[in-house]
Amino acid sequence: MNCSASALEILRKAADEMTQNEELFLSLQGSTSGFGTSLGKGRAEAVKSKLAEMGVTAGRVSISDQTQGNGDSVKLSFSNRLSS
Repeated sequence: MNCSASALEILRKAADEMTQNEELFLSLQGSTSGFGTSLGKGRAEAVKSKLAEMGVTAGRVSISDQTQGNGDSVKLSFSNRLSS
């Protein structure tokens, strides 16, 4: 996964928070600049994989099927339960 140092720091903070709080779950929503939903979902999958490398159990991270055209990003949303 190729991302900026600031994005990596955000992921580290999210992973730290999740490893300290087992009741936290995370929903990811990928965005693109008009290249279709598969690119946005691919971005979210890459973030999920990076979080797993950082110690976050994959079952605590869901990926939304609702991709958006809001630029090249991934939205992170925390909750007390896993979104479906």
